[in-house]
Parts: sequence; C-alpha cells; structure tokens
Amino acid sequence: MTKHTPHSDALELLPLRFALIAADRESPARPPRPPRDPNEQLALQLIERIKYPGQVSFTGLKIKSPQPLFAEQLPEMAGTHAG
Repeated sequence: MTKHTPHSDALELLPLRFALIAADRESPARPPRPPRDPNEQLALQLIERIKYPGQVSFTGLKIKSPQPLFAEQLPEMAGTHAG
C-alpha cells in the first residue's frame, strides 16, 4: 500500500498543472462573439443604465404642486374624462 503525502499528491498532479497552464496560454483571452443585433445592444445598454444610474438633471423642468382633492371635484373630474 502506497502512503500518500501532500508532497507526493502534488507531484502526481504536476503534469495536469502544466497542461492547464499551457492551455491557458494558447487560448484567447475572450472567445470571439458574433456581432450583436440592435435589439440586444439596446437591451444591454438599458441593463447598464439600471445597474449604474447616472446623474439625473432636472434643469428647465417645471413641476406643479399637486392640489388637494375635494369631494366636490370628483364628479366634475369624472365627467371631463368620460367618452
């Protein structure tokens, strides 16, 4: 029966390690990708904007304060939007 030590295990795995290092050197950094279609490109840009939102500028934007609703206004508002 052979006694295994950490040193003997490392020596047994040495050829595998050399093969992995050689394969890593010969492989490209990133595999080539087919060109993206415009929809995929837009989707990726949207995902990036959601992940890393930039600063939002509100210059020139006028925001009107909401007015409180009263019970008298509700029927009036419903009548203006009815078709």
